[in-house]
Amino acid sequence: MKRGINLFLYILCTCMILSGCNQAQQQTPPTVVNTKEMKMEEITEKISTPGRIIPVYEVEVVARIDGYLQKKFFNEGDYVKKGELLFQIEPNSYAAKVSQASANLRNAQAVFSESQKNLQRAEELVKQDFISKMDYDANLASRDRDKAAVDSARAALTQAQINYGYTKIYSPVDGKISKLFITEGNYVTPSSGKIATIVSLDPINVDFSLKSKSYLIMKKNSKLSDLSDITVKIQLADDSEYPATGKIQFYGNEVDITTGAVDFRASFPNKEKLLLPGDFVNVVCILNKPRKVILVPQEAVQESEKGKFVFVIDENRHAQIKYIKVDEEYKKQWIVEDGLKEGDNVVIEGVQSLQPDSEVIYQKDLIKMQKNHPTKKRSLFSKIIGKTKSKLMKG
Repeated sequence: MKRGINLFLYILCTCMILSGCNQAQQQTPPTVVNTKEMKMEEITEKISTPGRIIPVYEVEVVARIDGYLQKKFFNEGDYVKKGELLFQIEPNSYAAKVSQASANLRNAQAVFSESQKNLQRAEELVKQDFISKMDYDANLASRDRDKAAVDSARAALTQAQINYGYTKIYSPVDGKISKLFITEGNYVTPSSGKIATIVSLDPINVDFSLKSKSYLIMKKNSKLSDLSDITVKIQLADDSEYPATGKIQFYGNEVDITTGAVDFRASFPNKEKLLLPGDFVNVVCILNKPRKVILVPQEAVQESEKGKFVFVIDENRHAQIKYIKVDEEYKKQWIVEDGLKEGDNVVIEGVQSLQPDSEVIYQKDLIKMQKNHPTKKRSLFSKIIGKTKSKLMKG
């Protein structure tokens, strides 16, 4: 097919030279083109956007008391369970404080018990006028002070027990633990910063944002208010497709005034731990309801200062410019919002050689003539060239 077209173009150019016409008077010969008739096509639309993987939980493990980091109970990079022992801070001084606070409580309780008995005796004596009301009030105040001392001692014991409990650091979540930022043997305090971090990996989230127009398309397409029926897929950094699908867990309550976008979050299962927080992926939201659109191949579309345009062949086989407005890409084609209608004959091959009002020859017509008259190929070309030459001589 290409050999036949190339032969035709070669002969056509030769005739132009042999015609002897002044170059300034020559007309542009017809251009061989291939076209596509525009039709409404049903598509299942996909909305693509960059996204970033984030964990459901990301926890910094820190010391809540002062002391030497005595021991760790895991290997860096391990998967740890919620409640699993991670670190031991030197406990001896805190155990001693618990013992001291316990003794103080027992002493305060003994003093309170004695003052309670004194108050009871004072109540009997004041009824019999053996002691004054002032003496009774003094016993009452002493009892109340001793009761407060018991409460204070009990609180001190509770705090000492809490601090002693902080000598053991447990994992607050299931997840993968990082390398150590503070190693064993160092003195740590609450202000020392993180000793390690733990991130949850299964399930895992992907954050992304969509322009308000895409948000509206998804909202109108979904049957559920939370958009959880929209299928979400992700494409990994190596261009492979992640096997599991995700569901939208969250979308924002406002459009960002600087970006014009709405924030989204989707959740994915991650049993194989293939997805790691911080990685970038391509998010693809697959809409449920197909819609009918006009699709134009990307190679047919050109762009000028006025915008994107295509060449459309009119009934006289002349190329005319039509400016178009496109939406998203779909399988290497543009979804046309405005500018084309069903039946338009759009040039998809030979675009670079066209000018407005250029006369064209359909590639399919040449092929058809070759198939119908294979033994008369040379004479058929002569007829086509003769017509072209005649036009050129008139010029």
